[in-house]
Amino acid sequence: MLKQGYGKIINIASMWGLSGSSSVFPIPAYTAAKGAVVNLTREMGLQYAKENIQVNAICPGFYRTNLAGGAYDNKEFVDSITAFTPMGRIAEAHEIRGPAIYLASSASDFMTGQIVVVDGGCQAK
Repeated sequence: MLKQGYGKIINIASMWGLSGSSSVFPIPAYTAAKGAVVNLTREMGLQYAKENIQVNAICPGFYRTNLAGGAYDNKEFVDSITAFTPMGRIAEAHEIRGPAIYLASSASDFMTGQIVVVDGGCQAK
């Protein structure tokens, strides 16, 4: 990216990188790791701004994916996170596509070190 004089880096963090998760379930190592990704994004955004390399992150909320190890088969878990999410539902994996396309496109050329939260309203609470 430095050699070509431009680039886009999109990190994936989590809404739990911006706040603690204990109001739903305690996962301190996960929240610490995702908080590190958030701050790495900010730092790299500053570091590479003059090089025309934009570094931003997406912080998803609850998305139905295979990464959850069967958690979405647990009705109690699904009911809990659905109730926690202001939009009253869990996102489908394809719904992260729009924010990713935006950050990868020229529409976000004047944006760096930013965090795009896509969590159904959880962080607005």
